[in-house]
Formats: sequence, C-alpha cells, structure tokens
Amino acid sequence: MLLDGLIARSVPRGQRARSTFVALQFPGEFVDLHAFPLKQLDHDVISLTDTHVAIISHEPLRELLNGDVEMARKLWLMTLVDASIHRHWVMRNSAMRALARVANFLSEFDARMTAAYGMERQSLPFSLRQTDIADATGLTSVHVSRTLRELREHGCCAVTGGKLLIHDRAGLHKVGQFEPAYLYMPRAEAAL
Repeated sequence: MLLDGLIARSVPRGQRARSTFVALQFPGEFVDLHAFPLKQLDHDVISLTDTHVAIISHEPLRELLNGDVEMARKLWLMTLVDASIHRHWVMRNSAMRALARVANFLSEFDARMTAAYGMERQSLPFSLRQTDIADATGLTSVHVSRTLRELREHGCCAVTGGKLLIHDRAGLHKVGQFEPAYLYMPRAEAAL
C-alpha cells in the first residue's frame, strides 16, 4: 500500500522505448492488489517520487479476507475503481484532443491528491516531468509543453517549480471535460 509519494503502472513499448503509463497510484491506494489473485503483474510498477510503502504479505491478507467478508468487499471495490479509472484513461487517450487530455489528467491528479490528503488546495506538490505527463496522456513531450502553456494562458493552471497551481478549477474541469464520477470518491453528504 502506498503511504506517500506517487507510483506509476507502466507498460514498456518495446526495447529501449519509453513506457506508457496505464495508471497512477496515490497515497492510500494499493499498488499491486491485482497481484494477489493473479499471482504476477503484466506491467511494471515504478516510483515517480520518493515513496513510502507498507508491505502486506499475501498469506495474512488471505486469512484476513477469509475471516472478514466486508473487508473482502472493500478490497474488491478498490480493484473495481482501478478498472473504472483504467477505462477512463483509455477513453481519454483515444477520444480527446491534446488540450482536453492534459486538462483532464491534471483535473484527475487534483481530485485524487485532494482525496489522499483530505483537503482541496490551490497549490499541489507536482514532481511529474513533462515526459511523465506525455507517457500518461499518449502525447509527445513537445505537445505537452505546448498544452501546458495553453492552460497557463487560459488562466486555468500552471506547472512550475515542482507545483501544480490551480488558478481556475472550474475552468480546468471544463477544458478537460472532467466529470469525477468514474473515481467513485465518497461524497461529502455520504459522510454525514
């Protein structure tokens, strides 16, 4: 389980080629829960930042799940949410134009960081490089650079000095056609 930092799920494109990111994992998320039933992963798991993880062996996890049906359902739910996010990434990277892709990616990053740290902020730590954004959105680094400039000029956000500065969250969501339902985040009223 990822306690702090960012981890990418990555599929190599071929010998000595860059990889394609197929998912990002944020604090509070299992990194390789898929390996529990599958026994091995079909992709790489790479750290994008300094990370802290908790290692949970499969045997104690199996014993816990066999004795706690509700816990088994919650972990199953986590894998279903991973699948929902994966489907969204496929749609985003195949159906959206570059500006919308990057805006959508940054909107998701913002939403998931907010969930991980429990509060919405205008300034988020952002140690991803343009090549990382390119690998996550299926674009070239040059295209990402142009797109980030466009988002800055639109007044939506800026990526600078290891930070993602959100100037206009609603505008960023509009440009990115971002509807967060696929993230299955708990709603504030559900907690009441």
